[in-house]
Amino acid sequence: SQVPGFIRAFDYSANVNATTVFYGIYGFKRSRRQTAFRQQFNLSMGYTYQPDFSTENFGFYDKVQTDATGEHFETYSIFSGGIYGSPGNSERQSITFGLGSSLEMKTRKKESFEPDFDESQDKFIRSKIIDNIRIGTSYNLAADSLQLAPISLSARTRLFNNKLAINASSTFDPYVYGAPEVSFPIEPIS
Repeated sequence: SQVPGFIRAFDYSANVNATTVFYGIYGFKRSRRQTAFRQQFNLSMGYTYQPDFSTENFGFYDKVQTDATGEHFETYSIFSGGIYGSPGNSERQSITFGLGSSLEMKTRKKESFEPDFDESQDKFIRSKIIDNIRIGTSYNLAADSLQLAPISLSARTRLFNNKLAINASSTFDPYVYGAPEVSFPIEPIS
């Protein structure tokens, strides 16, 4: 049954994040075309806190009897089934980790060695080999089990003078030890 009146749901969290960037430059000293590579590393760490909104002081969740004996109870949200869902029912204290990298190449143009080359033009060709490769996960200090979140990996690059973009991403679950074996029957062609 519905209770007349107005009540609102809310949730909140607090976040602290830090990011830093490291650069590495690798040059070839004996290269006539002055080829060099630059790699950029982006390291990020953060902390997130979200309280448990299922505690009685928030009033978003209630207990209901689920059997005739009065021994079994179930916690439910008074906002379940609503268009915005229910506030979180568990505390979260997550530490997030992320590492990203990109790789660029710079080489001198062939025509820059000619005596009639216009010095006002750029002598170098810059190209990205890897636009971005990133790995990230989080660890929930407040969870009693399965604290490590799935590990995400993504990569992006462009080929053929930016005419072809390649994106790849995957997720690894550290708590799945093996996938079930899948077989596809091969039927003979008659």
